[in-house]
Amino acid sequence: MSLTYIAILAFLSTLFGGYIAFKYKRFIHIFSGFTAGTLLALIFLEIIPEVVELNDSPLILLSVIAGFIFFHIIEKIFSLHSHHEDNHENHNHISSKKIGAWALILHSLFDGIAIGLAYNVSPAFGLIVAIGVIAHDFSDGFNTVTLSHSKKLLFIDAVAPMLGIIIGSFFEFPNNIMAVLFGLFAGVLLYVSTSDILPEAHCDNKKHMTQNLLAMIIGVMYIVTVISLG
Repeated sequence: MSLTYIAILAFLSTLFGGYIAFKYKRFIHIFSGFTAGTLLALIFLEIIPEVVELNDSPLILLSVIAGFIFFHIIEKIFSLHSHHEDNHENHNHISSKKIGAWALILHSLFDGIAIGLAYNVSPAFGLIVAIGVIAHDFSDGFNTVTLSHSKKLLFIDAVAPMLGIIIGSFFEFPNNIMAVLFGLFAGVLLYVSTSDILPEAHCDNKKHMTQNLLAMIIGVMYIVTVISLG
């Protein structure tokens, strides 16, 4: 699959997530469960093994931990800033929710760059990373609308990974550096899946919780099937 088609799919996935947020929010627990399952399977079955293959040093897995901690810190910084603005209302400042939406947009840009870089390693690895990005672009689109209620920001979020793919495709790095970059990327995805998506399973509605967990298992099995057939 070419980068052009992947860019289009990332764009459409984000828009679809935003559409669901506008129209069918009641089904998000199912979509989020499936997304979490696909991400977890891709991280542990494809991305991390590729990182180890690029650099067989045991210490390379520290980059995964670093990516997890890095995104956690970034999210906390935005959270603290948002809390500060909630306590000091000022129409001259960007609202706290829009700050969160812009953070998601920057995240989407990084996702696109990761796809472009992965294709420089190999088209097969690029496709694996793209599947992960496209899967959770849906959640990004949904969350952007939930935070901002803005069609404009949803569109920007949908364009961000396309721009990132263009940027990433122009850069080539030695395998050791690529291993670190994708270790960081795996850590970020791990944080997104466990901290932003999976918590949907911990709700008071037992029916929703069950559907979320089943969707997550289906997401894992979907990736396992894709890998087996590939």
